[in-house]
Amino acid sequence: EPSFDGELQQVSLALLPLQEFAEGVQLDGRADAQLDVTLAEAGPQGRVHFEATQGSLTLPLLPIGVPFDKLSADLALGGDALAVLNAFDLAGPLVALTASGTVGRNANPDLAPLALKARIEAREPAVRSMLQSQGVALDASGAAAVEIGGTLGSPEVVPARARPGGAG
Repeated sequence: EPSFDGELQQVSLALLPLQEFAEGVQLDGRADAQLDVTLAEAGPQGRVHFEATQGSLTLPLLPIGVPFDKLSADLALGGDALAVLNAFDLAGPLVALTASGTVGRNANPDLAPLALKARIEAREPAVRSMLQSQGVALDASGAAAVEIGGTLGSPEVVPARARPGGAG
């Protein structure tokens, strides 16, 4: 099985074949990455860490690309899930986002189930309005804890559930 264990520098994120796994997701910018990945019959397996700067991220939930100053992620690929997102941090002029969770497996990537927890901080009034129009309840500082479920092809964002015995 083909594999790669090493480091890549200044990779163009626009060249990644994300459409094969997540229709509607696009990345732009340049990244440095550490990879230990095998291309197994069941799909990619291994670990990926990357840091990107000065780019944009487009998601099916958003009508526009979100510019970022810095984007970093730690992923585990394969096993019971397509990917386990151990850490995802995006910081940009419009929004900050941190997330973790899983992208499940499905023969049709659009139907891969999502189980993500995220914190969104809207840094611009227009972004606050857009998020609120999509049902995201922001606090006075423009932040919200959310859960992202549904599937890759049809994500659903809901307020994070309060933990038993906690304030939420």
